[in-house]
This record gives sequence, structure tokens and C-alpha cells, in this order.
Amino acid sequence: MLSDVHCVIGDDYGHYWMSSNDGLFQVHKKEFIDYYMGKLSDIYIQQYDKNDGLLSNEFNGGANINGLKIGKYVCFPSMNGIVFIDTKNAFSVFPEENFYTDRMLINDKEMLIGNNRVSLNRNFRYLKIFVDHPNYGNENNDLIHYRIDNAPWISLSEDNAVNINKLSYGDHEIHFRKLKNFGTDYTYKTLSIFVEPAFWETLFSR
Repeated sequence: MLSDVHCVIGDDYGHYWMSSNDGLFQVHKKEFIDYYMGKLSDIYIQQYDKNDGLLSNEFNGGANINGLKIGKYVCFPSMNGIVFIDTKNAFSVFPEENFYTDRMLINDKEMLIGNNRVSLNRNFRYLKIFVDHPNYGNENNDLIHYRIDNAPWISLSEDNAVNINKLSYGDHEIHFRKLKNFGTDYTYKTLSIFVEPAFWETLFSR
């Protein structure tokens, strides 16, 4: 996300502002430094683009001066003129920190999830778990991961769902986490899944 940043300018209110070819970014200063020093694995980054009112997502780079701080204003040259940011009164529309995992699709049938637990027939072909979360701003500001049992964390796909085609019989857990706004903490949730065994996999057949 930050690979094409042209310029970084700090304001007087605890944030860095960065221009790029993919809009503007805002990060908390201390978190950004800790992330750069390897003390944090993830940080919240607020992105602004045309959906937030910018006339262009492309900002100029390659010059000696790619941005200025003038009092409370941070200024960046864009392909559609100079962008002035009133850093004192800038209003960020944050995504909701809570999220919901109460809908799923088993094969071709959509169902509700009750008590954070799902039971599956061993012959299920397809399971899709929807992750719903209110966001009235830029959807790029959502950072949600999931993992099955103790597997590594995986970024949630653009369709905001976990797609599963196969699970071994027995108990499983799907863990979800969502990075909090301008924070390093996560909101966590866990969904329990039980896959029914075949008869020959039960104690009665042994």
C-alpha cells in the first residue's frame, strides 16, 4: 500500500500524511515508527481517494519538493492542482470496529448462524461464511484477517467472505480479527465448526 509514497509530512496532531499514486494516506506517528522499526506487524492506515472527495488519486512525485506544511495545513501537488488538508479539522469517516459472522452459504442454500456454531454434513461441497461490517467511508480502510484452526492468518477476500471446500471430520475453529481504527489492537471473534464423521470414523465402528 505504501510502496508508491512520494512524500511524508507530519502534522501537529500526532499523524503523518503521505501522498502517492493511489491517493492520500494518514497514519499515527508513533505506530508508524514502531512499524518501521519492526516492533509492530500491522498498523491502521487511513486512505483517502476520489470516494472521499479528491479530484484525483494521483499525486506528483520526483520533484525536490513534493509537499509542504503551512501552519495547520499540509499541501500536496496532484494531477488536478494543489490539495490543501486542514489537519486540525480533518474529519475521517472510520469503518465500524465491530463485525458480524452470522450468515453462511452451505452448497447453494443461505442460512443464519446461531450461537457461533455450525454443524456440517461430511459430504458438504461448499461453505461460504459472510463477514458483515458497516462502513460508510473508504472500504480500503478495512483490515480483516481470518485463519482456520492454527493456520497462518489470511487477508479476507474482496467479497468479504471465507470460502471453504473441504474440512476433515471433527471440531474446527475459524478465527477472525479486525484492526481497530488508528490502533494496534484487534477485535476478535471465533466461529466453531463441527464436521460429522462417517460411520467408519466413529468409535462404534472400531
